Amino acid sequence: VLYSKSISFIARKFNSANDVIQNKHQAAGQIICKGFGSVPDPLMGNSMPRAFSFTLIIDIKDYKMRTRFENIVTQNIGQTAGADMAFQWDDVKKYLMSIKTDLYSSISASKSDDNW
Repeated sequence: VLYSKSISFIARKFNSANDVIQNKHQAAGQIICKGFGSVPDPLMGNSMPRAFSFTLIIDIKDYKMRTRFENIVTQNIGQTAGADMAFQWDDVKKYLMSIKTDLYSSISASKSDDNW
């Protein structure tokens, strides 16, 4: 149940599970996703957000779930290297933790389709 609800969440959150999921193995209880996000630039605000990519790994075992974020990398802007986001780590962390919170909320709030 956790596995299928996680796949459903990914499809809704990222608009297409097929575009985001890099690897999934139900028997092993693992889903690996590649995602992109952005945070406002401290000087330019939302007019020039700083984009980054990340890997989301969802491990499911014994009716428990663990989420991990790895490979958090600033994206280049055209031929220009992306800005160093080290000083914006709090914003990036907040963005990623919102994904984790949404995932756990989605799973715990899922209703049965039996009575629709």
